[in-house]
Amino acid sequence: MADATTRQPPPERDWDLVDGSPSPLGSTWIDSQRAYNFAVYSRNATGVTLLCYTQADPAHPAYEQRLDTFANKTGRIWHCRVSEGAMGQATLYGYRVDGPSTPATGDRFDAEKILLDPYARAVFFPSDHSRVACSAPGPTAGRAPLGILPPKVAASPPTNPPRPRHGHDAVAYELLVRGFTQRANSGVTPTSRGTFAGLIEKLPYLRYLGVTMVERMPVH
Repeated sequence: MADATTRQPPPERDWDLVDGSPSPLGSTWIDSQRAYNFAVYSRNATGVTLLCYTQADPAHPAYEQRLDTFANKTGRIWHCRVSEGAMGQATLYGYRVDGPSTPATGDRFDAEKILLDPYARAVFFPSDHSRVACSAPGPTAGRAPLGILPPKVAASPPTNPPRPRHGHDAVAYELLVRGFTQRANSGVTPTSRGTFAGLIEKLPYLRYLGVTMVERMPVH
């Protein structure tokens, strides 16, 4: 037996290189590893499956990975790391999520649904996309919107990092873009009423009120 004073400890494992990192949320290209990191939050999910698709076939996944509850979950965040080679030509992704279905508590998990990542940076709508199918019971493969994977480019550090924002003195204004700008008395030019361009015209007014943060509703 080797002496305790000479025995070397085993090398530490970089867990995030294998099982992914819980931060940042969404999909992130890791150029140094030639891999994507995926992270999604769910408070009550009991199982998560990552699905990756090609634009030519957004109904049948080119890559699929069932996340392990022990290895691929940190707190309430499910995560994984997928190499470029494993994903092949896939450029789209979504999730299938298991969990309770108890409308009284707000849980409506349905493992047949393909879910869009709320942190996806861009969204792809397949030719057979159907809002009706997505809102009704039953499978939605090929009919649900999918997230678009970010480009495979190395991240460059910002030359002028933004100043930190503190929320202790923030003044939030919650609004619906259309309802806030569509009426004639909104002061918005007729061609911009009910649009984001109309909301931009209202920014001086909001700043005059002392508003520091605008929350657009609904998010989806």
